[in-house]
Amino acid sequence: MTYERIVLGTDGSAGSVAATGWTARIARLCGAEVTIVHAMAPLLEHMFSIPPLASDELVSLVSTELAGPWSEPLRTAGVDFEWKLVEDYAAAALLSSVRRKNASLLVVGRHGHTRWAPHAMGGVVHKVLSDAVCPVVVVPTPQEGVVADDLMDVVVGVDGSDSSLAALDWAIRHAEMLGKSVRAVTSISTQVGGEVVWLAPTDEEKAIEVADEELGRILEKKAVETDVRLTMRITLGHAGESLVAQSEKAALVVLGSRGLGSVASLLIGSTSHYVATRSICPTVIVT
Repeated sequence: MTYERIVLGTDGSAGSVAATGWTARIARLCGAEVTIVHAMAPLLEHMFSIPPLASDELVSLVSTELAGPWSEPLRTAGVDFEWKLVEDYAAAALLSSVRRKNASLLVVGRHGHTRWAPHAMGGVVHKVLSDAVCPVVVVPTPQEGVVADDLMDVVVGVDGSDSSLAALDWAIRHAEMLGKSVRAVTSISTQVGGEVVWLAPTDEEKAIEVADEELGRILEKKAVETDVRLTMRITLGHAGESLVAQSEKAALVVLGSRGLGSVASLLIGSTSHYVATRSICPTVIVT
């Protein structure tokens, strides 16, 4: 897999610093060009900030940050990049940049809060996930005491839907590039009112057996197409909680943007959003 163009959202917060570092590593590995975007709400709004800022002063200050420390990880990695300061709300600026650049990936930090963009990243994740036309990577701020392991798998939620199978394909191609294994995860729940993968029977033991057979069949087909090591895991309970738990020992969690079973009901706003906003490692939502 190669990514020709990556759009990266930044606001100078800890979340966007982590997103920039992740982007720098991936772009260097695959030779992608990066467009780093900072969105400012319409400049008139900043006249009422405390203290108030003149528009030309604000543009100058943010441009200095964009050209300097905010893009430094890309420069250090030797990545070809450009920076854009866009007068618009964050989600709209990022999505329009993706369309203009025909981007392969959109990367955002999970949380943002700075003087220049008090709600830029964290407040737009739901909107971006809902409307993006390319895979979206949501990168969390690194947690103290959590150390990344180069041997960690790429985890992908699979429920048998077309969306989750597209996510599995994406995860395999990404793992090929990184030299990693893929762990396919299906979550089942037999509680009344719960979501059930594979339309499994209410008997828990039988449900696990059905899910195991179906997921095994899917991975068997994929195994003839790749040298990536494929493993599988069946978990019980809420799909989002299961995937967040899996993220503690993962390099990346990948989900489809829509689904039919318990790995997400994957309507944006349910499990995919749940995982993207809670995962320990970066999350990719494949559109």
